[in-house]
Amino acid sequence: MPIIAWDHGWWTDPVWPAFSENPIPATSVPNFSKECGEKFKMISDFPKTFDRFWANIDFYTPRAYIEKEVSFEVSAELYTRYYFSI
Repeated sequence: MPIIAWDHGWWTDPVWPAFSENPIPATSVPNFSKECGEKFKMISDFPKTFDRFWANIDFYTPRAYIEKEVSFEVSAELYTRYYFSI
């Protein structure tokens, strides 16, 4: 299902200042592409993002993206690569 993801681009946990003087880069959607939908950073961007999302609703292919990038085979290959690099 296509989604609109709110992705600030930094760690929004209120304890982040205990770990860094600067905001910590992070994403709320690590496995995401334009095939899955749209992202926005600030709530003020939401109306524009929603209009773009709705205009393109029939063209998103999130299932195809997941099958290609997050399949069991791809996940196993990624896991194996990291495991054997230790």
